Amino acid sequence: MKLGRIYSYWPQIIGEEYADKVLPVELKTSIKKQKAGTSIKEIDVKLHVITNSSLALTLTYQKERILGRIESLFGERIITDIKIIHGHSYQKQTLGNNVTSKTILSNDEIDTLMQHVQDDGLRERLEKFAQSLYQSGKS
Repeated sequence: MKLGRIYSYWPQIIGEEYADKVLPVELKTSIKKQKAGTSIKEIDVKLHVITNSSLALTLTYQKERILGRIESLFGERIITDIKIIHGHSYQKQTLGNNVTSKTILSNDEIDTLMQHVQDDGLRERLEKFAQSLYQSGKS
């Protein structure tokens, strides 16, 4: 549910300029080492996002800003880190006179990218969305 909420507010979290270039795909949790003599377990929650290689460095420098916006959304620091995965469901191609269009990847390329999404419901919705983009890109 947290990933769904992040996905719903993604343009506000990441910023409108990156919303269509960076996609949240998974929340990965792990338990930190427990301090001796305590019964409290701390959990690390890492947000995995997919983007193209050219934005990866920019996002690395903006991790704290993004984490702060997610913290504001939930009212607490639920995400401890962001992992950036290279790849995207579409790429921009530059045409003459600085006009850009989006080239939709093939079904096999979409399937490969969807393997990174661990949440079954989110993966299903993203696959349907990608398929509709693919179909509209063909026409």
